[in-house]
Amino acid sequence: MKKFRICLIFLLTWFANSGCNKLTESEPMPTMYEMNFNIRAGLSPGGLKDTPSCINENTIASYVEVTLLKQGDITPSTVKINVYYINGQPYTNSIKLIPGNYEIREFIMRNDNNTPDNFGDDPVIAAAVHEGAPYANLVTSWLTKDFAISPYKKNMMEVELVCYDEANFTSFGFEYFKLDQTVIREQNFFGDLCIQNLYDYYNSPYSQLLDGNANLLLDLPAIFQIEVLRNGISTGTFNNNSLTGISEPLKVQYADRLAITDNFEFKLSAMVRSGVSFQYQYFHSWNFQDSEKIQAGTDGVVDFVIGNCIPDADLVLPPVVVTDCEISKPNGGGFTTTIQSVVCTNNSYRIVLRVEHDGCGGSSCKELSHFSVEADPGTYSNVIAEVISGPMTYNHTIVMGPNLGNSTPFQGFKVDNTKNIGGGKAGIFTISYTLTTLQDQQVLAKAGTSLQMASFTIADFTSVMNCNHSGCK
Repeated sequence: MKKFRICLIFLLTWFANSGCNKLTESEPMPTMYEMNFNIRAGLSPGGLKDTPSCINENTIASYVEVTLLKQGDITPSTVKINVYYINGQPYTNSIKLIPGNYEIREFIMRNDNNTPDNFGDDPVIAAAVHEGAPYANLVTSWLTKDFAISPYKKNMMEVELVCYDEANFTSFGFEYFKLDQTVIREQNFFGDLCIQNLYDYYNSPYSQLLDGNANLLLDLPAIFQIEVLRNGISTGTFNNNSLTGISEPLKVQYADRLAITDNFEFKLSAMVRSGVSFQYQYFHSWNFQDSEKIQAGTDGVVDFVIGNCIPDADLVLPPVVVTDCEISKPNGGGFTTTIQSVVCTNNSYRIVLRVEHDGCGGSSCKELSHFSVEADPGTYSNVIAEVISGPMTYNHTIVMGPNLGNSTPFQGFKVDNTKNIGGGKAGIFTISYTLTTLQDQQVLAKAGTSLQMASFTIADFTSVMNCNHSGCK
């Protein structure tokens, strides 16, 4: 009996102590070890040696998003690792992982878009590429699938990234890139260009694609490009400038994020003759939201025509008037600037620029507030602005500079306090000025918050002058 009582006391004491331990002690956490990633730049989709435009501090990454799967687990996990820069080179902070074998599924570099607490609007800057993906030839090693975390060792992995372009979303071979939250949508476009004289387009990009001047027609399949902007930010440009592309509808793909209201703008530019050269000129913008579609025919293709040869197209745009000497450049937002004339007299140059607005309205076609012209200080004089057509006013205010304020990134002069051109109001005005020497010049149409710029070279001004036989005698 005494023996039993002693055993009972021992058992009660053991249970009491065990219960106390359960309440006051937690199970020990497993030891975790550090893992670091070394970021390198791969080739760019354009074939450049590397991709400094996104793998450096000019486009600052905030963090990398790494998707990992530990051996034995069913569901992968995603971790965000802060990025910092030393001498322009990005480095990641270390993360701590339990020893074992892992698979790395995605490695994506992002910017926090100045909203560190909201990950839904963070743009992708660069990403690793999977084996077998279209961009696999841009890296020397594909996204590493397997790695091990070993105790008491320096765990490090080198990851090669390619600059991200949303227009080529599928080229990275993403597996776990929130596909359930993003829909890749598609619209198709085909254009015609009506020309007046075949010889105007001799030896042009059109004759090159159509195998010679003899195959040119007055109704040409248009060479064009469409820039996709999402919420005002360019996500890629699509063009049909190839032998097969010119004869087929252009397929434009873009990513619509389901959790966010996305406002899209498709900016249409076509290859036309401008003065003595051929270049892309802006013609029209389509604006829509999320899953909306641009109005198209029963074939699902948005047909447009520049000129009057196909009057029943989905979009009919004014014809391009070819002049032998003028050179035009699109500013954007409906504005176009043209070198109308360059006349040399007594070794000075009188230049006339013509500025036109096509009358477009909406969020991408704001009213002009001022128009600036770049010029070297001390080289310009006698600036005159004249309204040619439309309701534009400017209070006859010419700011002679050379410093033009924070909204103008160059020195020169500007036509200030402009109203009633742009924002749905078409118009034309000219700016005449004298230079002591020809120079490269930028022009800026400030409309709303947009700085809509075009650039002209000395060769452009010289070409117009020589074409008009108005050079110095």
